[in-house]
Amino acid sequence: MPRRIRVSMSQEVGLPDAGSLAVSCGVEFDAEPSQRQDGDDFDSDVWPAVGVCRQLVEEELGRHQQTHVAACSSRDPSDVEAGR
Repeated sequence: MPRRIRVSMSQEVGLPDAGSLAVSCGVEFDAEPSQRQDGDDFDSDVWPAVGVCRQLVEEELGRHQQTHVAACSSRDPSDVEAGR
């Protein structure tokens, strides 16, 4: 019988104006029965899933950071100086 494996990761970063952004990723899959006996085979499925989650979280944080920088750079400088 296959063994269900869940990998999840989340990261939260602070934003200006006391805000924050949290991003999470979860992957769930069935490992083949033979992989339950050999730790190397088990790791060969788990670590790629961790890598996928890490990459997706980093990409999403980067996308939001670029959006935030673009929004801030399009503001009127007098608004920024006034705290708006």
